[in-house]
Amino acid sequence: YKRGSCIELKCDINKEKEAYIRFETNEFEKVGPISSVEYGPIVVNYTTLYLLKNATTMHELYLKNRKEIEVYKVLKKISESKGIKLRKEKEGFYIGKDFIKILDNGDIKFNEEIKDINQINHILNY
Repeated sequence: YKRGSCIELKCDINKEKEAYIRFETNEFEKVGPISSVEYGPIVVNYTTLYLLKNATTMHELYLKNRKEIEVYKVLKKISESKGIKLRKEKEGFYIGKDFIKILDNGDIKFNEEIKDINQINHILNY
C-alpha cells in the first residue's frame, strides 16, 4: 500500500511512494477509564491491547516491553499497599525517593545497584 493511494488523508509532497500499512476495523471496543497523571496526555508511540484494557493511568500505556510491565505491576502493587507515590519517568520509575530503571539487557537498576524484582519487592516492602 503506497501512501499516495490513501484517499482519506491528504498526502505530503514527495511521500506518495512511501509504504504504509492500512488497518480496517469492523468495530471498536471501549476501554478505560484511563486518567492523565502529572504530565498530561501525550502521543502514544506503542501500546498493547493488554495495556489498554488494564491501564488506569496514561503512563501505564507507555510501558516499553514485558520486563517493564512486570516491574511496573510489582511497583504499582507496593505503591498502593504502602501509600507510596509511584511516578513513571522517561528513563524509569520513581517509587518514593527510589529510582528503578530497566536496562537494555533486561537487568533492573535500583538506586544504581543491579537487583532482581524479588529483591526490590523485599526492600520496598520492609
